[in-house]
Amino acid sequence: MFPLILSGCLDAGPPLGAVDDPKPGTQPGQATAGDQSAAVPDAAEVKAKFESNVQALLLSDCGTNCHAAAGASAPGFLVAAPDVFTTFTSFPGLIGATPAASRVLLKDPHLGPKSYHASTAYTPPPELAAHAKIIADWITLYAASKVSAGGAGDAGRKHHIVPFLPVFGTAKTVDLGEFDPALGGVSFSFTPLAVGATQIQIKDITIKATASVGAKLKTPVFATYAASAPDVAIQADADYLGAVFSAFPGNSTVLSPSFTIFPYVAGQLVGLSFDTVSPTTGAAVDMGATGACKNVPGFAAFKPMLTGGAGPQCQQCHDNGAGGFNTSGILNSAADAATCQGVLLNTTPASPATSPLYVALTGPKQHPGGKITGAAATTFLNALTTWLNTEK
Repeated sequence: MFPLILSGCLDAGPPLGAVDDPKPGTQPGQATAGDQSAAVPDAAEVKAKFESNVQALLLSDCGTNCHAAAGASAPGFLVAAPDVFTTFTSFPGLIGATPAASRVLLKDPHLGPKSYHASTAYTPPPELAAHAKIIADWITLYAASKVSAGGAGDAGRKHHIVPFLPVFGTAKTVDLGEFDPALGGVSFSFTPLAVGATQIQIKDITIKATASVGAKLKTPVFATYAASAPDVAIQADADYLGAVFSAFPGNSTVLSPSFTIFPYVAGQLVGLSFDTVSPTTGAAVDMGATGACKNVPGFAAFKPMLTGGAGPQCQQCHDNGAGGFNTSGILNSAADAATCQGVLLNTTPASPATSPLYVALTGPKQHPGGKITGAAATTFLNALTTWLNTEK
C-alpha cells in the first residue's frame, strides 16, 4: 500500500489572493442570487467540467514528476486510479466546502514550487492566477452538486467517520447503521498499531454482515488529521480509490491484511470516509453480476489463469480473503462452485476489462503479487471475457 502525504497547514494569511475578490456575502467563484448557474448540477456535469476545464491545468501545474506519479513521495492526488476525477475528489481535505477552504488552492510554494495561493511573501504569476480562478469556479460547482454530499465539500461527506485518537492494539468498530438504518448491526472494523514512533499500521480491516443484511462499500479512504484541525487530512492512503467491497449476509470480508501510513506523529487522529455505503441482501453477486455463478464449467476453464496459467498464482496471497478477494479452495475442483462465486465478486461481467480482478493485475496501482503485461495480459483478458460472457 502506498500513502499519499500532504504536508503543511492552512495559511492564515490572505485567502486566495490569486482569485478575483468575491462580491459581498459570497465566496470566490460562487454564484450570486438570480444567477442561472445556481441550479444544482448533476454528477455527469461536474465530472465533465472537471475533465474539460480543470484536469489539464492541474496535471500541468502539479502533476509533472510529482502529484500524478503513482508511488511518488509527493501526494498522488492526480493519479489516474481509476481516473483523475475520482482520485482528486476522494482525497480527504483537498476540496473544502468553498474555494477559500480548499487546500488545493491554499498550499503555499513548496518543492513543486508552484502555488495558487497569494500571501505576503508570494504572488502567483498571471498564468497560475488564471488557473486558480478556473479551479475555484469548479470547486463551487462541485460543492453545490449532488456529488458532494449536502453541498458541503469533502468535509461534509455523509459517509465520514469522525476522526478519533487511536488506541494502539485495540480494534475500532463502527456500526454502519449510523450511515443507513438498514445497516444496523453490520460493522466495519480495523486495528491501528504503532510502528516505531513515525508510522501507523492499519490491520484486520473487516466488513462483518449480520445474518440477514450485508454491506457494499465504495472507496474507503483512511487518513490522519491534526487534533486541532480534524476537517483537513494531513496524510491519506488512497489504494482503495474506486474499489468496491461487499460482505453478504452471514459473511465477513477482509479488505487487506494491513498497510502503513507514514509519517505519523503521536497525538494525530485517524479518520475514515467512504464514497457510498449501501445494504446488500440475499446472495447476489456484486460488481455487475446478477446472481450466483451460472457457468461453473466456464469458470473451471478460466481458473488456470489464476493459478499460474498467465503468471499469477493468486492462491498464495488470497486464500484468506485478503483484499476482498477470496481464492480459498481454488486448487480443489470439488469446490469450483463456491470458488466461482468468490471470484465473480471481483469481476464486472458487463465490462470485463474494468473488473477489479483484471485492473489489479494490469492497472497503475501497486499489487504485491506482481503484474501481467503484453501477451500475458491479453491472454488473461480473453479468457476472462469468454467466461464472463456466460455470466451476464
